[in-house]
Amino acid sequence: MSKKILWLIPIALIVFFAYQLKNDAEKDKAEEIRAAAAFEAYKRENDLVSMDLNEFHNYYLSKTTAQRDMLVDSLKGKSVEWTGKVDNVEKGEVRVVVNKNISFYAQFSESDTQDLIELNRNQKVTIRGKLIRTGILANWIIGEAKIIK
Repeated sequence: MSKKILWLIPIALIVFFAYQLKNDAEKDKAEEIRAAAAFEAYKRENDLVSMDLNEFHNYYLSKTTAQRDMLVDSLKGKSVEWTGKVDNVEKGEVRVVVNKNISFYAQFSESDTQDLIELNRNQKVTIRGKLIRTGILANWIIGEAKIIK
């Protein structure tokens, strides 16, 4: 083989792998866009104002006291779906910790008693409910709660 052909082989391989990397990156970006669209559709279908308590709480903290009061008033009764670890279960109520600084209480109906008894401390749980108010022992309190997973 001539030296020119030998030099073309590594160049062709580099071009091929560069094309593959670009193609993979485009596929990853397309998957991210599809996932984001599915996430937004899920939020709309379930009328959810928040699925990420960290993000929601940080937004809340960025407001002044007057703005926080208005925000809470405007969101009362809106649905949220938050995930964290079970800290404690009491009669009709579960305290869920999202991180060391953020937690919420979820209030359930009596018909959910059996589901609550089956929860274990530090078990990951996703709960959907309606925002009631901010709390003292937990940052937020939601009512009409249901365990999603």
